[in-house]
Amino acid sequence: MRTYPKKLTKPVRYYWAYGSNLNYAQMSGRCPAADPVKQLYLKPGRLIFRGVADVDLNRKGIIPGGLWKITPACEIALDRYEGAPHLYRKVYFNYDLDGEKITVLLYKMNSRGIMPPGDAYLDGIAQGYRDFGLDESYLDEALAHAWANKNKTSDMRRRLKRLNGCLAKVDHLYRDVDEGAVNGDEPQPSSSRSDFLPGWSEIAPKRGD
Repeated sequence: MRTYPKKLTKPVRYYWAYGSNLNYAQMSGRCPAADPVKQLYLKPGRLIFRGVADVDLNRKGIIPGGLWKITPACEIALDRYEGAPHLYRKVYFNYDLDGEKITVLLYKMNSRGIMPPGDAYLDGIAQGYRDFGLDESYLDEALAHAWANKNKTSDMRRRLKRLNGCLAKVDHLYRDVDEGAVNGDEPQPSSSRSDFLPGWSEIAPKRGD
């Protein structure tokens, strides 16, 4: 098993994960050169499920995530895993990392609709939350929100068929959730949160990146 952290020997890029790519073991398989940097909560926005994880950047709230150092080869592997640019598209934001101005990549879904995730997929994200030391109540809220606001698209119905209908149920939750978050209101913090970004700054990538 790979031990973190490790030294990168190729050009460094930064990537912010909020779903399955929080999971250390899974990322080690997809991107062996990736190195976790820190937990990073961003706002405004919220974690939502469209069968798989996505972020809604137009909502009030906070999104837990983790910052990774990656190489160009890692980015190619992530593009393949995320189905970019068709299933997910690339979005970039600026961040001050210990006094260094960096540009950070994240992946945003192109589709709409709401659907709970599969059990195994959710468990993988939950392990990623534990790997980065994130507050799992946000994950609970996102799952409850998905069940309360289901609106499946044709793509989601095809995904559901592949899962044989095995979606993570609300009783899969890890703890009580905030009712306002389930109904679309801003989640209420249940513990101390650090490293909030005051706002999203989406920028176009430089040519050649």
